Amino acid sequence: MKIEDLNWLAGYLEGEGTFNASGAKNVDGEYTSICVQVSSTDEDVLERARGIVGAKRVFPVKSSGKGYNIKQMYRVQVTGDDAVNLMMELFSHMGARRKQQIKSALLNCARVRKAIEERLRK
Repeated sequence: MKIEDLNWLAGYLEGEGTFNASGAKNVDGEYTSICVQVSSTDEDVLERARGIVGAKRVFPVKSSGKGYNIKQMYRVQVTGDDAVNLMMELFSHMGARRKQQIKSALLNCARVRKAIEERLRK
């Protein structure tokens, strides 16, 4: 990833992104999926983020709001190993709150924790 893209993405995700472990829980109560996502009404901005992170598409999100001025929301997300790699690459560029979200996501995802443990055993 080019440094200017990394810097732009870090700034964007600092303000609008979410880093989390989610999905079903295993028998130990740990989440089995990990995700980086960002939602916005600005599809063009999400297209730029999608291109940088290599996501497959920008997809529309069904609105739960009511009223006449509800704008269409869109989302980009990266999951699995791609999400882990992105979190690791972004980590040093993020503020304290987002760093904590990333740490929490990495530590609460069973497959990531197991991979870290395996690396430490070698």
